[in-house]
Amino acid sequence: MIKRIFLLIFLIPVLLLSGCDVGFKIKAWQVVSEYRKCLFVASCEDFSATFTSGKREASYSYDGVSSDLVEFGVLTVQFFSKLEPDNTPQYVLFIDTIQYEDILEFNPIDGTYVADIGKDISNKSDIYLRVYGGGVNDQTKMKCVSNKWKVSYKQAFNTALQKFKPILKKQIKHNSINGEFFIKIVGDKSDQTLNICWYVSYLGVDKTTLACIIDVYSNQIIAFKKAN
Repeated sequence: MIKRIFLLIFLIPVLLLSGCDVGFKIKAWQVVSEYRKCLFVASCEDFSATFTSGKREASYSYDGVSSDLVEFGVLTVQFFSKLEPDNTPQYVLFIDTIQYEDILEFNPIDGTYVADIGKDISNKSDIYLRVYGGGVNDQTKMKCVSNKWKVSYKQAFNTALQKFKPILKKQIKHNSINGEFFIKIVGDKSDQTLNICWYVSYLGVDKTTLACIIDVYSNQIIAFKKAN
């Protein structure tokens, strides 16, 4: 009986701390404004391409306030040579048994061409890509690289939360975290050696900014930054 009493005395604070930790994670997940789950890559004679999907805000605003999420699936194409003028490139994506096709829009920030199919897919999907127009007509199978990672987006998020937690406690108002989180994939996605990491960031309404770069294999924090 005495042993049981001592065991209960030991377990009660442990359970309370565990419950607090779970509650904190739930509060944090409620204000995630974007998360990416997977990464597919491809390269052929005329272009290299990546495809990533998940969910993000419909309004896609960066203001510290999270809103309702919608599915996205972003195709990014980098052409190896200049396209012919007045000829918009188009894509055809075959994902499992479904076909998606539309024009590719130019991104003036980095010179790539992008499209959003508005669909979150699985690591296990089969993807074939064709791109044509602008003097290009090439096709390739896209390879999933994220299915080899040891760390999922949720695990990376939890790792970042542990680092952020002492600071985020001051961000809780009215029983919720007064900011928003983003879970992204960073690195040289065109490189077949794939120097890729998870990037988990937080933006508070008060402009507090936190960020962690996390290894996709070891779950170790490679870099941490705080700004205000």
